[in-house]
Amino acid sequence: MSIDKGKGATNLIYKSTVTKLDKGYVPPILGNGNMSFQVDYEGAMQYRPKFEVIQHNPSMRIWWAGRRYMHKPGKDLVSFGGFQQQVFFEGMEMTAGNFQQELDVKKAMITTDCSYDSNIKTRSQVFIHHDYNLIAVRKSTDSEENIKFYFHYRLCGVEDLSKAPELMNYSYNINENGIDISYEIFAGLFDYKGIIRVFCEGDSKINVEGNRFSFETVLSKNNSNTFYILFCDNVDDENYLNASETLKTNTLKQGFDGVLKTHIAKWEQYYNEGYAVIENSEINNSYNTAQYHLKCYTTRWSLPVGLSDALWHGKYFAFDEFYMLMALLTSNHMEAAIRIPKFRFDGLDKAVFRASSKRSEAIARYPWETLEDGSEGSPSGFWHDHVFHMACIAIGQYFYYKFSGDTEFLRNIAYPVIKRCALFYLNHMIYKTENGKVIVGKCTDLERLGSSVSNAYMTTCGVIKTFHVLYETANLLMVDHELAGRCKQTAEALKAGLPNNGQKYIPYPGCNEESIGVLSGIYPFDVIEKDNEFQKAAIQSYINGENQVGNMYAVGGGVCSWYRTWKALVHARMRESEKAFEAVCDAVKNAGFFAEMFEINDIHTNTIFRPWFTTAAGMLVHAVNEMLLQSNDEMIYIAPALPVDIKNFSFKLAAYNGMVVEVQVENYCLKKLKVMAGQYHKGIIKLNVPQHIIIDKDILNENSYQINNENQILIDCSDVLT
Repeated sequence: MSIDKGKGATNLIYKSTVTKLDKGYVPPILGNGNMSFQVDYEGAMQYRPKFEVIQHNPSMRIWWAGRRYMHKPGKDLVSFGGFQQQVFFEGMEMTAGNFQQELDVKKAMITTDCSYDSNIKTRSQVFIHHDYNLIAVRKSTDSEENIKFYFHYRLCGVEDLSKAPELMNYSYNINENGIDISYEIFAGLFDYKGIIRVFCEGDSKINVEGNRFSFETVLSKNNSNTFYILFCDNVDDENYLNASETLKTNTLKQGFDGVLKTHIAKWEQYYNEGYAVIENSEINNSYNTAQYHLKCYTTRWSLPVGLSDALWHGKYFAFDEFYMLMALLTSNHMEAAIRIPKFRFDGLDKAVFRASSKRSEAIARYPWETLEDGSEGSPSGFWHDHVFHMACIAIGQYFYYKFSGDTEFLRNIAYPVIKRCALFYLNHMIYKTENGKVIVGKCTDLERLGSSVSNAYMTTCGVIKTFHVLYETANLLMVDHELAGRCKQTAEALKAGLPNNGQKYIPYPGCNEESIGVLSGIYPFDVIEKDNEFQKAAIQSYINGENQVGNMYAVGGGVCSWYRTWKALVHARMRESEKAFEAVCDAVKNAGFFAEMFEINDIHTNTIFRPWFTTAAGMLVHAVNEMLLQSNDEMIYIAPALPVDIKNFSFKLAAYNGMVVEVQVENYCLKKLKVMAGQYHKGIIKLNVPQHIIIDKDILNENSYQINNENQILIDCSDVLT
């Protein structure tokens, strides 16, 4: 990975470059929230892993969110094939050798320079458009001699050419500059009807063999060619045929450079919503790649943990969604963030049907793996006995409200979900033991701890937080006073009975194992005081043994990156700056060749699971953001968990009540402060600035800000920019 490892780097790093295949290499992803695929070191989709060390490595296919086979036990995504290539010179097929592959996350484009036999070199530039499902592949060479080049689109990946995708009926038509493939699939979540238009800008000979659609062209120094694959179907647009024809016409009219320009402009808007830069280039690189990663997988429904066969076929986990939601909220990506709570609201009826009957009030129980229509997508297993994801759904609704300040959202969308999650816990999970202790009944807590655990620490903290959220929001909306009182009283009883051994909190009564779940009282659920001795002892006990229990599964001998960022968030909230920073540094050292996050990436023991794992990307972004900015209803904290020796940093991040704060600190001097207040926040807000940071007086004079003797800036939100 070509990054500057100097601690003084504060520039935005958007590019990662790889020049050799090595253990752990994973082709980088492209995505636009609808489709995702990987591009290999030749600039195509034909890579076969050279080192068989990655478990659950995505197949080199084009994946389309929401298009899945409902008749399969795993509700698998439909594969939409991929594109391959062949290079010929003087009648001989060339073999790829050295290469340089660059992922530019700012442009959302992959550029690959590949050398072949006879000193032939090709350049590939590939992207999928931000706004529609158009894959653009420009092929060029610096060769003075003519190169015969074949671009193949295979409808079924690299399988037998005579084999069509499962349960797909298709036909094709060859036209002046391409091929139109019409298809139907009748075993899906919906009945899919669509068209795939494969076409190019330059001269080509077109050939079809089975399900391989080929373009033969000539490349030379003065003659490049661009190939396009355009997907449209009835899920997105019932009038998909006309829509696809218009898109094709406009694409050919604009050409590669014109289409790329509009694509880059949309990505630039996303990055301008929020950013963070600190004095560590490795962190900056992984942070920006993680922001890109989240955007690639922000579907029209929600964010899956990944969009491929290796990542649970693009299904939605409420537990993981929460970490992605917090990354998006704190980064001010509000349009993307709202999709997650809206998705859970849209699935509320199915969740109520799962848990309620005509004899009970509306109680919700959400699936463990959720499909696009709100139904259960996971196979049978003890993971069905998880209930802590319900807490993540409830508090996710709450935090969208807190960051937006939108009380209408709270009333109409968030509160109905919060209430039904709280009712589920009250009616299904709360028990009183013979000695009068109130506990959460048997469930599956973190899977490493096994099934049927009573009074599990992490789950109980989630239930307590759900009851806190219900109490606060019900009182704010002036509804359900009796229910709010029950929730408050039950939360207090649960907290008093949290499992402990007299010295520290433990994962469940009698448990002798360590578990990262004991961190959950601070993060994600924030229900235990930061100076609680049992909590502090539990955190330290886990850290002491984390190398044995720090992976999601009982494998390897390291700590996965998303557990490291979980720990970083705990330290950040406890204002343990050095520890938070160290945890983030350790997490990014576990990143891949393109600064991407894995579920597990323990190269030393060949324990590598699921690359491009969205949960870890979300937690990394959230951890960095909370080191730089934290807020509540009364105060915004600047750099609350950033080590004192970091003297240069800048950010644009979101705070409670729709506020956005933009900061630039140079050599310990606050040079820029811009506060944008949301429409819902009125009155005075305080900004707490660390004592070691000098506030430039010009900032105060230009904005009429006041400052008190605690180095806090006072801002009247009725006067600031909205």
